[in-house]
Amino acid sequence: MVWLNRTPFELLSDIDRLAAATVGRMARVAWPDGPLAQAGAPSVDAPRANVHLAADEAGLELLVPGYGPEHVEVTVERDRVTVKGARKEGEGEDARVVASFERRFKLPFEIDADAVQAKLELGVLRLALPRAARASARRVEVQ
Repeated sequence: MVWLNRTPFELLSDIDRLAAATVGRMARVAWPDGPLAQAGAPSVDAPRANVHLAADEAGLELLVPGYGPEHVEVTVERDRVTVKGARKEGEGEDARVVASFERRFKLPFEIDADAVQAKLELGVLRLALPRAARASARRVEVQ
């Protein structure tokens, strides 16, 4: 028996959300000037990513063409990395999101958040994620 920490209704909402995103993507590709574009629906895509693991760090590359450093937000917490992006059209309160994405990654080790480096060049976001230093094992003398 499998125990889920989520209700079946939450799983159904996830399936519904993924299906709607897929259909929306297909409709935008097939009809770029179609009803979704005219209704002002934002483009939601998951950028392609490569993860490189080494003994002392991880590297993460995401393809985010059309996004600048001001459009991308990177959050690091323990062993998780979240990358969000949103492009807006217009200024101030009248601005609307025309494209957005969010990707989450879980690494097999904790990350040193203070040493993370992010660089965005030619539509490729590169993250250097060094492993957090762990306390080394030591022998404790019993008295």
